[in-house]
Amino acid sequence: MYKKYIMETSKKYTMKNKFLKTLAVAAIGLMPMNNAQAEVHGNVKYINSEKNEFSYIQNNNFYKLPFGVKGYTFFELYKNKGYYGKTSLEKEIYKGIALKTQTTHINEPVSQHGIGASLKIPGTSLKLSHLPSWVDKQGKKIDKKVAGFYFSLDNLPYGLDFFAFGEWNTSKSPEWSYGEIEFYKDFGNYMVSYNPAFKGKTKPSTIPRVEHRIAVGVNF
Repeated sequence: MYKKYIMETSKKYTMKNKFLKTLAVAAIGLMPMNNAQAEVHGNVKYINSEKNEFSYIQNNNFYKLPFGVKGYTFFELYKNKGYYGKTSLEKEIYKGIALKTQTTHINEPVSQHGIGASLKIPGTSLKLSHLPSWVDKQGKKIDKKVAGFYFSLDNLPYGLDFFAFGEWNTSKSPEWSYGEIEFYKDFGNYMVSYNPAFKGKTKPSTIPRVEHRIAVGVNF
């Protein structure tokens, strides 16, 4: 049943997936090392929210660039509301410590650009990051500092895998921005998941509000 539903969903969003992949390739092409060829792998998912108006298509792309640079670009295509994406690049400089840059794509190739560092905790999958310096597309400094984390677990019971990430804006007092957790299972090239989002509240808070979601997708 799940496989049939996933296949029908993947066919339904093939054209939109091609659009998102095109955006991802364009974002990679904007990087300083745009002459290098990067082998891209990832997935495209339809994320179905408990609030239908917040459902969307997401395209995730992982790749490696020359000089040991690791990259990740995602794009989200919303219902009649354009798109949103981020490109993150990391270069390890010493035993789990890496330089990190992040570019946001809000209905245009480049909206904001941040720079900072990340730290992978030895013996775990936990990675912490902090990007204290941000500029807009004109190069003007933005009052924004982003602290984040990423954590994953593989080979859980019932063939499940898991990851979680989250971000705070620490420019003043810490304020929750956005995060997700995902329990997912692959069925060949297809996947299904429980993927709740943890969003910021109307009033600034360190504690998020939960939006329950499920997702189906295709790996490539």
